[in-house]
Amino acid sequence: MTSHIKKQFRVSPFFVLFLVHGAQTGIFILNFQHSLVPYVGYDAWLSLLLAAGLSHIIIALIYVAMKRSGGSIDRLHDRIFGRVLGRALLMLLSIGYFVGAFLILRTYIQIIQTWVFPDMIIWLFALVLLLLVGYIVAGGFRVVTGITVYSVFIPSFLLFVVFFPMQYAQYSPLLPVFTSSVTNIWQAALGMMPAFFGYLFIIFYYPFINEPEKSQKWAHLANLISFALYVVTAFVSFSFFSPNQLMDHIWPTLSLLQVVTLPFVERFEIITIAFWLLILLPYTCLAIWAGTKMLKRLTGARQRTYVWIVIAGIYISLLLITQPEKLNMFADFYRAYGVVVLFIYVPVLALGALFKGEGRKRNET
Repeated sequence: MTSHIKKQFRVSPFFVLFLVHGAQTGIFILNFQHSLVPYVGYDAWLSLLLAAGLSHIIIALIYVAMKRSGGSIDRLHDRIFGRVLGRALLMLLSIGYFVGAFLILRTYIQIIQTWVFPDMIIWLFALVLLLLVGYIVAGGFRVVTGITVYSVFIPSFLLFVVFFPMQYAQYSPLLPVFTSSVTNIWQAALGMMPAFFGYLFIIFYYPFINEPEKSQKWAHLANLISFALYVVTAFVSFSFFSPNQLMDHIWPTLSLLQVVTLPFVERFEIITIAFWLLILLPYTCLAIWAGTKMLKRLTGARQRTYVWIVIAGIYISLLLITQPEKLNMFADFYRAYGVVVLFIYVPVLALGALFKGEGRKRNET
């Protein structure tokens, strides 16, 4: 099924655990509480549970589509949508990935300006950051995978730091549960779906996995781990902040870390922000790699050429698009894009693969 990708360019199915989880714990875990509380208050865990459950279903649909397509998303598009429409949809999918990468980097720069360096020179920092991202992506999928593994392991100590505020926790406000309406829980779940977008990249790197059918269990496990991480963070936040405080704090997770006191550091949240760059790299690198890989398949040009063109485009966007109104417009587009991809595109792709797919494992040449 993946014989058209040389073995030295493929990775073990186990690494899908890092590829999916690493792309799901980016910028959203820093402020998802702020977005959920206005809808569901402390019932946010129900929305997280619903979002994670929907994500498991979508992961299963993605694997149905890829197994039936022989691992080639562009060929599957040609069979389902026709050559012109199919390739136009792939182009739109790639553009959505690039928008996601831009939003992640723009938000990180905003965090640095707010918490660390208000007068930071944006053009210089963005240039260095994007040169790093471009260097990683240009190295190929195995390099991106390696960075993802490091990005999951190295900052993992931050998980234990989250429990420092528990000494000031108040648990009685967490009760009673099930006080929110089903409509609000559903709306909050939809708002959380972008946090779980990491599994969408499977569509593009599926052929780069050895025995990709065996990787599905790791994708589901990664999604489950991400869900557990969000629930733990939500529980600590809700036991420390009141709903009104969560709505006032734009970055509740970082605000939590302000109570961390260590003998050798005064503001631990600054260390967290520095390490968070590693956590942002998986999604950013995968988004640019997947988008440029598809552009290469569609046009036949070298992927590295597209990598640096996209890097330049994102760099210019980071410098020009700084107004909150424009950033909110891009964020709204990205959320709408995600809803369409998850609830329309992926189900149609899976159904199309069942009826128009190869119907058997097939090696591409």
